[in-house]
Order: sequence, then C-alpha cells, then structure tokens
Amino acid sequence: MTSQSLTVKYFAAKQLQWVLLLRAVLYSFLLAINFFLQSKAETITMPYPLALLLLGAVYSSSIYYGKNLENFTIIPQRFILGQVSFDILFASILIYFTGASYSTFSSVFFFPIIAGALLLPGIRSLAPAAAATFSYTIILLLEAIGIVPAYFYHFSLFTSKTAITMLNQFSTHGLTFFLAGSLNMLLALRLQKTETALSDSEETLESLSHLYKQIFDNVSTGIITINPRGSITSANNSSLKILGKKAAQVSGKNIFTVLPEIDLTPGKQRKSFDYPMGENLLRIGYSAMFLENSTDAEKSREEKDKIITFRDITEVERLEKQLRQAEKLAAIGTMSASIAHEFRNPLTAISGSAQILEEDLINQAGETTISYELCAIILRESDRLLETISNFLIFAKPEHSEYNWFSLKKCVKEILASNRTNPLWPESCLIEVKIEQQLDLWADKNQIQTTLNHLLDNALCFCPRGKEKIRIEAHEYSIGAGKFVQINIGDNGTGVASAEMRKIFEPFYTTRADGTGLGLSIVHQYVSAHKGRVAVGKSPLGGAEFQVSLPLPEPPE
Repeated sequence: MTSQSLTVKYFAAKQLQWVLLLRAVLYSFLLAINFFLQSKAETITMPYPLALLLLGAVYSSSIYYGKNLENFTIIPQRFILGQVSFDILFASILIYFTGASYSTFSSVFFFPIIAGALLLPGIRSLAPAAAATFSYTIILLLEAIGIVPAYFYHFSLFTSKTAITMLNQFSTHGLTFFLAGSLNMLLALRLQKTETALSDSEETLESLSHLYKQIFDNVSTGIITINPRGSITSANNSSLKILGKKAAQVSGKNIFTVLPEIDLTPGKQRKSFDYPMGENLLRIGYSAMFLENSTDAEKSREEKDKIITFRDITEVERLEKQLRQAEKLAAIGTMSASIAHEFRNPLTAISGSAQILEEDLINQAGETTISYELCAIILRESDRLLETISNFLIFAKPEHSEYNWFSLKKCVKEILASNRTNPLWPESCLIEVKIEQQLDLWADKNQIQTTLNHLLDNALCFCPRGKEKIRIEAHEYSIGAGKFVQINIGDNGTGVASAEMRKIFEPFYTTRADGTGLGLSIVHQYVSAHKGRVAVGKSPLGGAEFQVSLPLPEPPE
C-alpha cells in the first residue's frame, strides 16, 4: 500500500468519524426543535413516536458503523456511499414527515451533499446532490398526488399547490443542491491534495529526521550543541563514549561543568585540552562554531546556539610525537656518521698514549705517584667516552640482524664471564641464573649479548653497594600458535617509578648521574628489530625487573 493511498484512507476515516458524530448531533438538535414547535400551529411537526423512532435509527446506525471504523484500512467506497445514502434517507424521512414541500428542514439535504463532496473522489462527489434532488422530487410527487400523512390536514398551513409552484420548488432546490455539491467538490479536492501533500511532507521530514539522527549518533566525531546560556541541548553517542558519560549526566548541564578545560572564547587559538579519564589523561581536540539559520540573522553572537565538535587525539599526538622523534633520530644518525670518527680517532690516540705513559710511570716510580693516578683517570674516561660513542653509533645506525640458533644459557655465561674480568665489576655482586640448558634462541647473538649487557649494567647501577643481587630467568611460552622466549632480569635496587616507566626507553632519558640515556634505548631498538617487546615491572627481589619477550620461528611443515 502506497503512502498516498494510506493517507487517503486515513483522511476518509477521520471524516467519516466526524460525519457520524455530526449526524447524531444534528438530528438531536433538529428533533428538539421539532418538539419545541409542536405548539405552533403554523408549522408542521413530526409526532413524538415517529420522531423518537427516527432518532433511535440515527443513533443506532452511527454507533454501529462507528465501531467498524476502528480498522480504517478497509474503507471501500461502497461503505462511504452507504453512509451518505443513510443521511439522504434520514433527511428525506425528516422532510417528508414535517410537511414535505412545507417542511422547515429541507436544508438538511446539504449535510449529505457536503459529506459526499468531502468523502467521495472526483465526479462521484456529485452523486449525493443527484440523490438529494431525486429524493426531493419523490417527496414533491407524493405530495402532488395526495400521498401524505393524515395529520398534515390538521395544520392550516398545508394546502394544495399548483404544478408551476411544485416545478419552481423542484428546480430551485435541485439547482441549489448541485451548486453546493460542485463547490464542495472543488474545495474537497483542494483539501485532499493539501492533506496528501502535507502527509508526504511529514513522511519526508520524518525520514530525513531519522537519517540525520542516525548520522548524528553514528558519526565518529563527538558533537555537542549548547544554547546561549551554555546548557547542553544534545550530545551524540560518540561524545558520550569519548567522555565516558551517560546521556543523563550531560543533558541540560552547563558545558563548563562537563568540560571544565574547554575555552569557547572567540579568537582563541587553543584547540585542545586534557580530560581526565580514570587514571589517564585524554587529549581532546575540538572546534566550536555558531549555529546559523535564517531566523537568527538579527541575533547577536551571544544569543545564538553553538555546536562543538571534538575527538580523542591522544593517539594522534602520540604518533606525531613518534614522528618528530623519528625525524630527530634520523638527523642524529646523519650527523653521527660524520662526527663519530672525529671523536673516536683522537680518543683512541689519547687512550693509547695514556697506556704507554702508564707503563712508563710504573717502571719509573710505581703505582703510587700522582702522575700514575692522573694517567689512570685519563684511561678510564677515554674508555667511557669510546663506549658512549659506540653506543651512539649503534643507536643511530643499527646493525643488520643476522639470525642463528644458539644456546641462551651459554650466551648468558659468556656475558657474565666477560663482565667478571672487568675491574669495575664488583666482586660482591650475587647473580642467580635460572635457564634450562636446552633452551635455544633464534636471534642475532651479538645484538642479544649487547641487550643483556645493557640490562645487567643498568641493574648493577641501582643495586646497593656491597649487597648487589641480580636474577636472570628465562622460559618458553605459547600464545595461540606462536611460541616465545621470555627473559627476565631483576635486581634488588631502587626500582622504577611508575611515572618513569613510559619514558625509560626514550633516547637520552636517564636517571643516572653518569648515564647517557642510550643503553635502554638500544635495548628497545634491538628487541623491536626482533619483533619482540620489552617491559619493566617490579622484581621479586624488590627492585626493577626488565622482561624481554622474543618470538621463535614456526617449525617447517
């Protein structure tokens, strides 16, 4: 069923309801007038029994057919014609029994004529006018041949009429009926077109409103509208999701209560603010503008509504920061290639000369002279600078990874053996190794050794002097079809503060007085190159624990 046909049926049903109601009201009023005129001899009136019978028929038909209108989608035209026919019949009975051509109620025919014009389409709306004319003709013919109720003759008003008089009444009433029917047909057509157009407009408006509501609620950008007083008038689903609130928590609230940090001052360049979300801070980027429409043309800006659009740009800013960091590191890498050798070559010469001078001083005066101590300082600081330059070069221009299978436990033993030969390695350091002998690793051995060396050096720096404890553990685990090896290096040092955990792997960030901020950055770089991950947490020994997870290759099918 089309929208237009449904509209017409609904329109007809509403009109029929009014016709049935007005029918009962009209005949109640007319018969009340009939009773009032009973005492007037100059007016022919209907007897009480007949009047009550007519009124009962009107009420019964109105109630019965009124109930059938509850299901308005089944209104055939014959039903409408039937109701109009009933009205013409009731009007004819009323007119015939109240004096025929002398009746004061002949204008009652206009009721079914107007109703038919409203309810019947096109030329059919003239059918009630034709039926009313035909009924009135029958009434006049019955009167002309003397078939009238006997009580007519009790009224002095009732006399015989000539044929010319009868013909004049017929033509006058018939012409009036058709003229009224034609005018009402034109008005009904325009009314029906207007109703149909209005219904189509309402349906289109409802469809667009539903579409705009869907767009408003499903767009990923948060949208909030506020009135001139700053009260929130609407908020879409994305805005509620970003802010972590329900509709009842923002609707009608002042915008500065919901978003205290927002700045809606005209001309302000600041377009973002921090929004607390639990323990985290979201970075919200936003823009605000006035809602313009034709009715607000004469209003000042302070009197106009505003629309605020915003998004969570936390991840965007993080990526931008990473991009800036990558650009900075690329610049450092380009610069490091040209200056590293300029530092390394003189330092190598200084270190070599200092070693020769140290040996000469030992041979001449032993190890107790001031010159020897100064020479030792030169050697130690030269070695430290050479190590820093090496780390800088590794970080700026990482080596290509060459993967091989090797024993992790054997690799750790080699690292520890090398470190114990270093004069700066404390003899009091207690190291516990828990790695299975058969645990092998698929990785670049040199890079893993460098990674573990940096982690051991970092752990040792924060351990209490003379009571150093370091634990090295490793095990294999699976996630789905993938297999991984996790290496944990924990210490009994001061640990890592929660505020520093995000920054600890950033280049040049360090909390050590003698640190360069490159050791853990190299660790992160090498682990990422192996498609692994590194994290820091709390060690069972009381200090920090670094967890390195490295993937193992899938076995060949």
